[in-house]
Amino acid sequence: MLFGDLDKKQWAKFVWERSNIPKHRFIFRLAIQNRVKIRDRPKKIGIVDNTEFMLYGDQEETTQHIFFDCKYNARCLNLVKSWLNWNAQIINLQDVLRWLDRAKIKRFKRSVYTPTIAAMVYHIWMYQNDVLRNSKLQIPKKTV
Repeated sequence: MLFGDLDKKQWAKFVWERSNIPKHRFIFRLAIQNRVKIRDRPKKIGIVDNTEFMLYGDQEETTQHIFFDCKYNARCLNLVKSWLNWNAQIINLQDVLRWLDRAKIKRFKRSVYTPTIAAMVYHIWMYQNDVLRNSKLQIPKKTV
């Protein structure tokens, strides 16, 4: 599991936040649990040989890389953070949830940040699937 020190009770409140859209909840939960279908899992059991990231082919495709280390998706995250005026340093999904859990912010801000991150994870996942099926790349401003 992606979370060593965050147990189910801690991350579940972010996934099941009532302002999250159900389809966003589902992918957000899979991403938190490191269960999204990517190429590193089938490689471990010998189904595929190539685990290069399909957008750029520069690194191995992992949950961390897809949502945070990829240049394109990091740009999307930075655009979302600047739109929300959110100054936290975030390098992975665990840091996002830990920050949301510990930050001294008002409940309203937390209820805006949580579904925004869930939506971003969902749309990055959908964008990646769209690129796989249709072989078309977009610029981050269109995605955000």
